[in-house]
Order: sequence, then C-alpha cells, then structure tokens
Amino acid sequence: MNIENKVKVTICGKEYNLRTDESPEYLTELAARLNKEINALVKAKPNFGIQNAAVFVALTALDEAHKASESVENVGAQIKAYLTETAKVRREKERVIEKNKALEEKIAALENEIKELKKRSSFECEQLVLENTISPAVTIYAEENEKTPEAPEKSAESAECGSDASTGGEVPEKDQHGGTDGGAGSEAENDGGSAQDDNLTAPEADKSSGNNSNNKKNRKKRH
Repeated sequence: MNIENKVKVTICGKEYNLRTDESPEYLTELAARLNKEINALVKAKPNFGIQNAAVFVALTALDEAHKASESVENVGAQIKAYLTETAKVRREKERVIEKNKALEEKIAALENEIKELKKRSSFECEQLVLENTISPAVTIYAEENEKTPEAPEKSAESAECGSDASTGGEVPEKDQHGGTDGGAGSEAENDGGSAQDDNLTAPEADKSSGNNSNNKKNRKKRH
C-alpha cells in the first residue's frame, strides 16, 4: 500500500504543496534541479521570460525521458538477444561436449583395435618366420621320403625284367643227337629275350648268364 507524502517545494520563488508516493527527498531534489535550469535559461536570455523558460525546460526533460525510454527498450532488446544467443551457445556447447565424448570413446575403441592388430601382426610375423624357417626343411624331408620308396620299386622292376629276360633269352641246348631243344618256340623266345636284353644293364646280364649256366647244368644232370 502506497503512502502519500506531503512535500512543499519552491520553484522560481513560488511555493508548491505536492503529494506523492515518492520520498520527500527525491521530490525536493527534482524541484531544485528544475528551478536551477529555469533560472539558468532566464539569465542566458533575459527577454525569454520565466514561463517560456519553464516550457522549454519541460520539453527538454520530456525529450530526455523519451530517449532514455528508447535506450531502455534497446537495452532490453539487446539483453533478450544476448540471452537467446547465450541459450543457443549453451545448447551448441552441450552438443559439442556430447560429440567430443562420442569421439573420445571411438578413439579409445580404435586404439584398442590398433593394439590388438599389433599383437596379431607380431604373432603372425613370428608364425611366418617359423614357417619360412621350418617349411623348407620339412619339404625337403618329405620329398626325400617320397623318393626313397621308388628305388626298391625300380630294383624290383629291374629284377623282374631280368628274370623275364633270362627265361626268354635262353640259348637252345643241343641234345645228345645234335638237335636243338624247343624248336621254333625256342627261337621265338630267343627273339623276345634278345629284345629285352637290350634294356638290361651289365650286372643284370651277368646275373642272367649265371642263371643260364645253372639251368644247363641241371638239364645235363637230368639227362
């Protein structure tokens, strides 16, 4: 509830009784300022008159009040724009913070992935070195194992060829009457044996000749 204050002021030598809800000190100060400006204008222009000076001072005061009001409105608009910009900046800041947090998490995940790749790469390099070191020896050993059984097979084949050659290449023996054993069949066998004898080596030929001599001895004993 406003309380009216009675204030008595003097302006240009004339007293005025006023009622206001402002403090008496404030109203007395305004009256003193108005009185001072009117007296200053009258002194500057003696022919201007007190009434004209009072009107001029009132217009000046209204102009200042209007400009002050506009200034306040401008300041209010600036404050409002500032608050809007501040809120926008705050939201942008929060968005950037969230984005930075997501990027930091992604960076941490990538760093962990890089560490895993480095571990895997070092392990794979070690395995590759071991493979390059062991594989040639293992390959050579495997090749030797594959080649080793072939030798007995070849010798067995050679022995079979030698036995065939020895049986097929026997020289027909003469009987006691001067004839040859085997006839035309023996000659055919001799032809086959001579064809196979070309493939025999020297040791095999000796072996076959030894077999032939043994066969001859056995036949003589039978007769």
